[in-house]
Amino acid sequence: MTELSFAANSLSELQYNDEVWIGDTPYFVRQFRRGGMGLVVFLRRDDERAPFSTRALLHGPNVAIKTALRSDDDLSTSDLFQRELTVWAGLDHPNIIRLNEVLTTRSDGMVAAMDWCMGSLRQLLDDHMSVSLEDALFIIRDLVNGLHFAFKEHGVLHLDLKPENILNQYVLSRMSSNEDDPVRQFAWKVSDWGLASIKNAALANLTSMPAKNNEFVTLNNLGTVSYMAPERFVYGTRSSVGSDLFAVGLVLYEMLIGGLPYQANSSVIEQICSHSYFSVAKMMLSQERVPKLMAEIILHLITPNPNERCSSYPELLKRLEQVQRPRSLLSRLFKS
Repeated sequence: MTELSFAANSLSELQYNDEVWIGDTPYFVRQFRRGGMGLVVFLRRDDERAPFSTRALLHGPNVAIKTALRSDDDLSTSDLFQRELTVWAGLDHPNIIRLNEVLTTRSDGMVAAMDWCMGSLRQLLDDHMSVSLEDALFIIRDLVNGLHFAFKEHGVLHLDLKPENILNQYVLSRMSSNEDDPVRQFAWKVSDWGLASIKNAALANLTSMPAKNNEFVTLNNLGTVSYMAPERFVYGTRSSVGSDLFAVGLVLYEMLIGGLPYQANSSVIEQICSHSYFSVAKMMLSQERVPKLMAEIILHLITPNPNERCSSYPELLKRLEQVQRPRSLLSRLFKS
């Protein structure tokens, strides 16, 4: 196993421009990103000193290193991170961020090396507030294809879908005809599988963790509250494809409307559990003149009853195909 080495006591203590080595290849620290449970350090290769090797080809000139932030919780972030690495290692798909290699460190245990992405859907929404219907469909199709692979091939549900966990990478085949397009020159990919629910028995055995309550075994009750389906707040309820499709629906809604269907006068959890968010969503989709077929699909995804949502990812993709129209027509109809 390749070692990641550096002079600091831990990855969390690294500073901008510090030197880091992946095996015999030198890199310099360029950026940091902190999430709820993890730290990502972005590295740029020192090409003047880097030897030519298969490892350099594996990682490329820009690498992102992910590690767990230390915690004293019963369900420690370290345990979750080891679980994520096990799940993530098998998820090889064009619309899922690839785990290039698991590295060892002197002080931080095992860490993940992955490609350095250009940005996220959250950054796109921060810059533009909302996107056109055509662009939203383009992004959602990539997202759903990645989720379908994870569930069909490995029995894995994501359970923490949100714009921050939808990253983009340049794709040469798309860049050639979409140069400078802020959406279409990229492949959109799912990242961060730390809260995944595993329905495959063999994989579940490999990733099981000690826990006081059954809900923590599948992590059904953990996640980013604003994107969690109502059933995930009910004790003992199992997650399903419908739980992830609920989050897909909210991401699609947010791309078109520019925000989520929650009001400031009460807690988000209360609005989800009382189902009041659904009435707000229905009103806003009408007010913003989202095309009827698209509005129906979104409401079908975020309905409070999981049994009334799309039953599978292919079903959703088929319904989304019915919305697709030539670019010029869509531009006239909605947010050109």
